Amino acid sequence: MSLIPPLSPLMENARSTIKSSLEESFSHLDSRIFESYLDGIKSEVKDEHFLNDFSHWVLHHYFLLSGYLQATVYYGNTAMYSFGSSELLKNQEELLKNNTHLSYLQLTYRENDKFLLIRGTVPSGIEGIARKITEMDIIPFCKNMYFFTPSLNDEKKLDIYTPLKNHLSQILDQGLEEYSSVCFSHFRFRSLHVFFEFLGQQNSTEMTDKIMELLNKYFKNSDNIFQLSPVSYLVISPGITSRKIQNRFQGIYFQVRSIILDYELFTSDYDTKPASYAEIWEELKI
Repeated sequence: MSLIPPLSPLMENARSTIKSSLEESFSHLDSRIFESYLDGIKSEVKDEHFLNDFSHWVLHHYFLLSGYLQATVYYGNTAMYSFGSSELLKNQEELLKNNTHLSYLQLTYRENDKFLLIRGTVPSGIEGIARKITEMDIIPFCKNMYFFTPSLNDEKKLDIYTPLKNHLSQILDQGLEEYSSVCFSHFRFRSLHVFFEFLGQQNSTEMTDKIMELLNKYFKNSDNIFQLSPVSYLVISPGITSRKIQNRFQGIYFQVRSIILDYELFTSDYDTKPASYAEIWEELKI
């Protein structure tokens, strides 16, 4: 099971139109914008924290696939995330003036005293599609990040813990009814930016699909596998111990195409429900 939101039908169906529009706009763009756009994407992917930051990873791909050349998400008056061309961000008014190939978008969502603001620039001709995707996919995702997790609002993190806790509680109850203990395993992969550069970001789902395929190969059908992010996978295995899991994976490596993926494995056994699920997050380094 993946906690990463899938692409909506709207985003999937619009991909070819968005791609054609981007290619067309690139031929007319000021070289400063084009180079800044490419530099912005490359530098973000090379950031060692990029793949570990679930919310930024999802937003990056949403804006990339929606055709944005530049976009900024504001929570209240604070800029939380920026995508794409820093040149457009700094000199937007100048660069958009009399430019028939670019369109400016601004969307706001308010709830009581809280509000989200998304500002961005897209190629002319797809502003309607980009606006719909922003309204139907990007704003709901951001709203989930910043509005519905009061305890996490100050840290500006996505609340993957609440839905995860709900699943774990049910699975743990069932496992302990049949077995004396349940093992939790957390696979955390490192240095995956190499794979993104090798394969290309828009095809990066091949990497996560392959990791899930390999995990399913080495675990039983009765085990539960959760994809928390591109680099983080949690497996719940009733009736087996940490020692056996660690021994099983001692000689196993994950290979996608010609790249060997480096990872860390954290495990923990439970024979009763923990007093606090924070204990699980801490022990498993989630």
